[in-house]
Amino acid sequence: MEARRGTLEQPMCSLRMAYKTSVKLTTREMKALVGLVTGKIRPGGDVARLRSMIPSLQSPEFIALTDEVHAMTEY
Repeated sequence: MEARRGTLEQPMCSLRMAYKTSVKLTTREMKALVGLVTGKIRPGGDVARLRSMIPSLQSPEFIALTDEVHAMTEY
């Protein structure tokens, strides 16, 4: 799995949200499910593929990576 900012010509799936929402997700002030239910996070494309990624996004390795990125990011 790869996550990065930018634009692909034909993405398989995407998540659209305001910058403020992305900061809340990164700092764990908001859970992704809350963002989806409230409409603050809008999925696009192959939603089934997004669902299949959920276990990877909850893995200790991914959480450690996001903690590392959070530590070096200025908001």
